[in-house]
Amino acid sequence: MFDQQLSTSQLLNFKNVIILFTVTFMVGIISAVYPAFYLSGFSPIAILKGGLCSGLGRLRFRRFMVVIQFIIAITLIIGTFTVYKQMSYIHSKSLGFDKENVILIPVPSQRVADNFQIFKNEIYASPSIKSITVSSDLPGEIFYSNTNFRTNEQPGDPVSIIILATDFNFVQTYRMHIIAGRAFSREYATDTVGTIILNEAAIQRFGWTAQESIGKELSFSGDRSGKIVGVVEDFNFRSLHSSVEPMAMILNPQYISAISVRTRPAQIKQTINFIQQKWKETYPEELFEFSFLDSRLNQLYDNEIRMQHIFIIFSCFSVFVACLGLFGLSFFIASDRTKEIGIRKVLGASIAKIVLLLSKEFITWIILANLVAWPLAWFFMNKWLENFAYRVNLGIWIFIVPALLTLIIALITLSSQVLKAAMANPVKSLRYE
Repeated sequence: MFDQQLSTSQLLNFKNVIILFTVTFMVGIISAVYPAFYLSGFSPIAILKGGLCSGLGRLRFRRFMVVIQFIIAITLIIGTFTVYKQMSYIHSKSLGFDKENVILIPVPSQRVADNFQIFKNEIYASPSIKSITVSSDLPGEIFYSNTNFRTNEQPGDPVSIIILATDFNFVQTYRMHIIAGRAFSREYATDTVGTIILNEAAIQRFGWTAQESIGKELSFSGDRSGKIVGVVEDFNFRSLHSSVEPMAMILNPQYISAISVRTRPAQIKQTINFIQQKWKETYPEELFEFSFLDSRLNQLYDNEIRMQHIFIIFSCFSVFVACLGLFGLSFFIASDRTKEIGIRKVLGASIAKIVLLLSKEFITWIILANLVAWPLAWFFMNKWLENFAYRVNLGIWIFIVPALLTLIIALITLSSQVLKAAMANPVKSLRYE
């Protein structure tokens, strides 16, 4: 769950054993000392007169602890809902390209790059292969190369732009959206001389519209230059923690570090076996490795997924502990008001009225816990969402649903004690006194 490797030797070393023993001993002592001191403070005369449970102050500590427990539980539940909503948004958000059914193969040596055309022709023999491309980087990388781009039309400071070397099929393989101009094409002999495709973020840095940028010349990397032939819709090549940065795609099939293969969704296992076979035939000395693009992108959010699991588990524990406290408190109050309940029933009070009488106070505590937990959860979860450039809004339902959920759980917890007290024989209740 925490992505940590643990061993028996780590857990059972002398230092950890001492810490565990000391903490357990201290918790046990504190748990025993509190009721001992609490009970020893009662007057024997008051106890014999039935005054052990008298007075308004007897319930304050219990009420306070139950409310605190529910505040923690509600805060964790709201946190769980927020993380789930954000992760659902991440997985459903359009990234500007199609991440499904794409197999990624790392390029381990220049030998693979030099003979890529042979491998590519062999791969296309399978009807399961839709397209194949190469690139210098892949979506999901942490670091990208960048360089300064200049334009002769607007002299001034250069614009730093991430540079991505690709071949002719990159835009088609990743199914990017061309909003102006065109993709790289073998039909244009000039594309091999020097052409550039920018994303929307890049043309905004130059102050152009998509249509205005087509045909403009840019110089970069010292003496290199190229003409802008297309503009693609912004695509998130990094995680959604950061916003889209300016990117320029240049045609350079020799500078590659990865192969991307788009396949048909059916018979994926057979397709991988076919690719591996052709790889071994073309590169018998190279190790074949592969991964899926969607899995690679999901790994960018491992911490958030782990956090979601932790929130769920601790929310369940917290609700369970709060319900234990509520159950004990309901038992205490029902026992303390035995005579009152009996008198009310003798005077004609219905079971429903007695249930409402006993439940009303508990419902008030749950509402109070929600009113305290809401601003706390809103503050902490907004802080967490600030880590994402693209994030969800905390809607009102994220607060209402946990409130209703905790209220229902509390009423279920109370039902056994409250109904038992309300349905008790009033004669026995009065004889008890």
